[in-house]
Amino acid sequence: MIFFFNGITSFILSSTATIWYFSNSTVGEAPHRPLTTSMARFTKYHQGTVAFGSLVLGLFFLIRLISAFFKASPDRVSENRCFNCCIKCLTCFGSVFNLCMRFLTKGAWVQCALKGTNYCTSSQDAFHLLASNPIRMALSAGLSSLVTLLGKLAITFIVLIAAYYTMSSLTYFQVMVKNPAIPSVICGLVAYAISNLYMSVYGTSCNAIIQCFIMDELDAKNRGMRARYCPAPLREIIDDNTYN
Repeated sequence: MIFFFNGITSFILSSTATIWYFSNSTVGEAPHRPLTTSMARFTKYHQGTVAFGSLVLGLFFLIRLISAFFKASPDRVSENRCFNCCIKCLTCFGSVFNLCMRFLTKGAWVQCALKGTNYCTSSQDAFHLLASNPIRMALSAGLSSLVTLLGKLAITFIVLIAAYYTMSSLTYFQVMVKNPAIPSVICGLVAYAISNLYMSVYGTSCNAIIQCFIMDELDAKNRGMRARYCPAPLREIIDDNTYN
């Protein structure tokens, strides 16, 4: 169920970003209720798509759990070297493919939102798009990951310091709380959990927007034009920092 709810969130966010991008006000009208439109898309057309994609991710996660179970239980480790080798290979296989499928699935939700295709077709389209634009996709993934991490740390430390300062300076907390460090750390952990959810919106949106730009640019090149819907600030950033 966790994978399914994560899939729902990723699909709706990706769909919202694609609606925003291709409804750029410099070309046409501003998007009308992109969030509710994306929710309606999921409810009417893509519940099965998200469920199947979540099942795929769940299967790879199950492989990792099985291999970790045998690896962490010494009494279940066989003396057969071939069996132990298979378990280690399974662990490596599960870890690598789990990371690859998680990354590919993010692109699949964008393709699904753009074209309305099923999970397998969307994953294939996302793979071809990633393979044909490695520099741009790597740049986007790297920058979004860095900004996401910095955002999480900034929010966490600001809340942590504010909580500690508040409980150390106010008379009410000085009387009620003997050691402000422990509740401050708890506040920091809660802030990190909330910031993780908040910044994931940024990361998903960045991934969707860069894919929209690439598809917009490919379509425009076939017509001898530049990307039609790309906002000017995004066009400048991509032109200055990519070479493919």
